[in-house]
Amino acid sequence: MGNTDVLFRGYKGGITIYLDETVPFSQAMQELGKRIRSAGRFWKGAEVIINVGSRNLTSAEVSGLRSLTERDGLRLRKIVMDFDGDRLVSGTLLSSPGYSAQEGPNMPTLFIKRTLRSGQSIRHNGHVVILGDVNPGAEVMAAGDIVVLGWLRGMAHAGALGDERAIVAAFRLQPTQLRIASCVARPPEGEPKPDIPEIASIRDNQIVIDTYLV
Repeated sequence: MGNTDVLFRGYKGGITIYLDETVPFSQAMQELGKRIRSAGRFWKGAEVIINVGSRNLTSAEVSGLRSLTERDGLRLRKIVMDFDGDRLVSGTLLSSPGYSAQEGPNMPTLFIKRTLRSGQSIRHNGHVVILGDVNPGAEVMAAGDIVVLGWLRGMAHAGALGDERAIVAAFRLQPTQLRIASCVARPPEGEPKPDIPEIASIRDNQIVIDTYLV
């Protein structure tokens, strides 16, 4: 097994790890474990970004990456996935002993660098950031926040495991259905839709939408 299965690149404040998408995930995980162990305490406390290329990670695989990095003192901050836009992307959103609503700020972030088309689905036990649009018929579910750097016109469910502090934000927030924790909202019909970034959150037990001002 060559060590090109896993590549490490340092940046200010942390490490980016690239997993070769052409090898089996179990093989990449095994090599990653070896590389981390061989470094001893050298990277202890460092923040880690993992780029998995076009892999279609399940929630269990995301949890495996997190366990593998954090048991040696690293802090997994982001997972970046660059998938084929014609392929269904999904995971299983599961509650587990390792999840706590208090853990929200420390949950791993999944970056999707594509537009989600109708029929495509994302489910992630953490935060989700989409560098593209979410088209009608697509859906995104996250245990944490959902941020769309584009149009959100599909279904979004943030705080899906019950975190009422979660938010949904988009450059253009026009979902077919919007959920945060157990609260549900649908856009009013016939009203003009603002052409500005907006953010949705729970206030007084209902979803409210505010203009996002930097």
